[in-house]
Amino acid sequence: IGEIDRMLHFWKVIFDAGVFTNPVTPPAVPENSCRLRISLMATHTDEHIDFVLDAFANAGKRMAVI
Repeated sequence: IGEIDRMLHFWKVIFDAGVFTNPVTPPAVPENSCRLRISLMATHTDEHIDFVLDAFANAGKRMAVI
């Protein structure tokens, strides 16, 4: 997502939509290369995955990331 402030805002939008992610910040990634990490398990259904993808798409459009 990029800068830490923008990534944290994106994280909050996703969290408020009902999706838990883990923020990844420096020093784990280069400066201005912050991102969100998801964890997928075999017990997640297609509906769960679609829900997460929709939440990411909505947040990405809302924040002009995609």
